[in-house]
Amino acid sequence: MEIFVPKFNIDISGKIHLSIKDGDGAFKQNEKFNNSIHDDLKNVVLNHMGASSGNSSHQITISSNWFSSTHSEQDSKDGIFIWQSNSSSRVSSYQAIDEDSYDLKLDENKSETGSTYNSSWTCEGTWNGVNGSGTGSSGTFDKMHIGKNFDITNAVPSFGTTFATAQASGDFTAFTLDDNDVCRVTWTITIG
Repeated sequence: MEIFVPKFNIDISGKIHLSIKDGDGAFKQNEKFNNSIHDDLKNVVLNHMGASSGNSSHQITISSNWFSSTHSEQDSKDGIFIWQSNSSSRVSSYQAIDEDSYDLKLDENKSETGSTYNSSWTCEGTWNGVNGSGTGSSGTFDKMHIGKNFDITNAVPSFGTTFATAQASGDFTAFTLDDNDVCRVTWTITIG
């Protein structure tokens, strides 16, 4: 007998703690908010439930395949990145082949915890101006993603499997990073 569970009836929620400190360690912003859970994660949960054996291909672990640099392409890596969807500001974290890219990978792994019903990841990244050059250029960010298998196409970063997203239009206010500002994100996803 097969049991079918509609994916939208699975109660999965996300919470984010965003903190930004300046180069001297003083808080510029400190807020908590909810985020949108992506269908990719719901599908992973359903596929795992239906598998004949455990499937760990969806796991994000900071011990392996996590972003190792804030200012590089980092293809196929897992993790959390922040980005600005309005590329007209021309502030890029790095320049890929013939295209500016407007993301910042949070490459400094701080912690990872998990229990039966929730998992949390904490990481941070330091903004060092355009292309990481410390030129004094600020960057304004209005979205963040957590997921697996980073990719970038036409200057738009994404994950092959996106677990959750947050954006300024509904979850938080867009924020600006100046040189040497540190952005720390703790992302918790709960089932049930």
